[in-house]
Amino acid sequence: MPTAIPFTALGRGNGFPFCLDLQALINVHGDIWDRTEPIAISPLMSLLWNLYEFNSLSFTFNFTTSSGGSGSEEYEKQGSVSYDGEIFDAVEPYKRVCFTDNALPIVQILDSQNTFEGEFFFLPTLDDDNNYCLAYSISTPDIQSPKLAATQSRPTNGGVAEIQFPLDDNENTAVIKTVGFDFGNGDTTTATGGSITSNFYTYN
Repeated sequence: MPTAIPFTALGRGNGFPFCLDLQALINVHGDIWDRTEPIAISPLMSLLWNLYEFNSLSFTFNFTTSSGGSGSEEYEKQGSVSYDGEIFDAVEPYKRVCFTDNALPIVQILDSQNTFEGEFFFLPTLDDDNNYCLAYSISTPDIQSPKLAATQSRPTNGGVAEIQFPLDDNENTAVIKTVGFDFGNGDTTTATGGSITSNFYTYN
């Protein structure tokens, strides 16, 4: 695990460098955000302040084609998370006091041929009852997070798949979800899940 410089930050008085305002997130990026179940503040703070990189990240799905074919695919990403043009692993935790809710941690999603397929966004926020949670959006042509998928003209297909998202190095996780699509004429995708492992900063 990488070692970071110890620091103390009051943030906005809530443990974060910005106000947790879902409406502000919607105003900037659109109403496309799913939210996790409530999360305790400590692991949610750890995700934002201490995440170094994803050791691995994958979203999986099955597919059928109009010609009668079928199979499975895995979209994946290994390595860095970017934020407002900077790489997380180059932004030590003490520098994250400058983070704002106008930018989002982003992970590029690649297919098995290492071709860009989409992006995964996430940010701490509050739910309707003011509980801490994680807002997220997963965008690819074949699978998406449920709320983003609901904005598309094509219907969803199959059930909702769940992926455990690590929040810290103490095995605290949150569940994020994906769904597939019915593209018509026998072309479908069905989300089946995925896997995420993470690397977090430690302190001297």
